[in-house]
Amino acid sequence: MIRFRRHVAVTAIIAVFFASSAAVPAIAGTAHRTHVTPCMDAALEPGRNIIFCSTFQIAWNEMKDNIIKEDILLDKPLDLVHRLNRELSTEEDISGDDYLAIAGFGADNIADRINEILKSRFGSEAPVVDSKYNDDDVILAYAFLRKTIEFENAFEDFENPLAFHSGDNPSKVGAFGIFNYSDDRHGSLRNQVEIIEYSHRNDFIIRLKSKHPEDEIILAMTDPGETLLETYEKVNWRIARSERNSATDKLRSNDFLQIPKIDLSIDHEYSSLLGLNLLNEGYEEYFVAEARQDLRFTLDESGATARSEAIFAIKKGGESFRIMLFDKPFMIYLKKKGASYPYLALWVGNADILVEN
Repeated sequence: MIRFRRHVAVTAIIAVFFASSAAVPAIAGTAHRTHVTPCMDAALEPGRNIIFCSTFQIAWNEMKDNIIKEDILLDKPLDLVHRLNRELSTEEDISGDDYLAIAGFGADNIADRINEILKSRFGSEAPVVDSKYNDDDVILAYAFLRKTIEFENAFEDFENPLAFHSGDNPSKVGAFGIFNYSDDRHGSLRNQVEIIEYSHRNDFIIRLKSKHPEDEIILAMTDPGETLLETYEKVNWRIARSERNSATDKLRSNDFLQIPKIDLSIDHEYSSLLGLNLLNEGYEEYFVAEARQDLRFTLDESGATARSEAIFAIKKGGESFRIMLFDKPFMIYLKKKGASYPYLALWVGNADILVEN
């Protein structure tokens, strides 16, 4: 069933939370510094990036609501499955022109159908879904999001880097914003920045406005909650309180705004789901063949772009391939054939000796 709507008057929000450096100490080491989650109730951990995009959840919803037509049951009791079945995020959170969500059967040439709609909707920017999903034994749920939010007037691009504090040693990162605001030099930017709350330099919330009134970018310097969802709800409550009291403000003389540029590109596989068999009546012969989400997000002086594709595929007939992912501690050794012992051996217990991507 297709979810492809053009007339949904829903605000899309890109929220970037900068936790107070005083409240978030660093984690030692470099392993597991970025985590992709399909659900906003993921726990926050000191020094770790948490990345959420709703596309995988929406693909899951398509499979659950329009194919299985009940909670998806797998033969391993994963907390992730329980959270996905809650459907905390839905298509109602995305403007209708910006996404496609669809689920269908390989026997009905679902990949061709998706590609036809993607091409007509997104033109040259449309991804191409592999024809391998046109398989009689495959059921595919698919979601694609593309969003561009442009500022009416570009912010200043800072030549000097911003010192971003998330550990013992600050990182020098690119930034944009406004240096010492004045009406004479920055009048065109005045209406693009709304100061929702300002308590002190480690506690404030701002809104960046763009050419697209249905979308907003919220940035919050705040102490984190236990989860991404809890942090969002706390920030959202503060915004509602401030607007209810008409307490929002504009830039004043000599105000200083500096925002880190973001350039995110992640291809993520939900490996804990792979190979698990379905327990739902009528689908007992199916297993999870693919569960992945690709994410691209940028934020700079010109605006924000978000692009994400999610694939959730189940296949009949038992697992037709073997999953060999060295995604946990493992051993490797080099040995002369016939020798008693190797001449090089490693136990890879963490990512410190692995090549960063």
